[in-house]
Amino acid sequence: MNQQIARPHFHGLNTAFLQLSFAMKLWHYVLEHSLHRETFDISLTIEEENGSRYVMNDGEFTTDDDLVHAAGNNIGICFGIAAITLWEAIREHSGLESKSLNPSASDREMLAGLAFAVRCCFAHGTVMPKWRLAPKYQIEYRLGGRDIDLRHADGTPFDYAQLGGVDSLRMMWQQAQTLSLL
Repeated sequence: MNQQIARPHFHGLNTAFLQLSFAMKLWHYVLEHSLHRETFDISLTIEEENGSRYVMNDGEFTTDDDLVHAAGNNIGICFGIAAITLWEAIREHSGLESKSLNPSASDREMLAGLAFAVRCCFAHGTVMPKWRLAPKYQIEYRLGGRDIDLRHADGTPFDYAQLGGVDSLRMMWQQAQTLSLL
């Protein structure tokens, strides 16, 4: 079997993180530079090879703030997709499963447990991510020099600050490679 088919998340992980970088750079660009709604928010028709069509109307973004909010929301969407893809790639490559995972057992399982915990926020709450943590995931995690305390996070809304910032997901990706989880 083709390895990319057997481990699609592992092979798509770089793309997921590129999408997150693109979303963050787009948001920054929209905030710092002039993006004219009139030239951006155009009528657009996408035609597929199979003959299907997708039509987007112009005028969907009625204010400049609509562009800023859409770009900001795109970060959350891409962060969630990258988090889900990171966990799935760890699972595909390492063979670790959430049911048998013990985040307190080792650095490898702690990182895998943190990846799973973040994944669950977005998999079960795409518009408003919320921590859904089984008791074994309600621990204090170490990520690089950061302590991430999720002992009382269950049921609370997700906030990047709880991880130490948006860059924590990239740190998790790098540490997963170091620990041979990927």
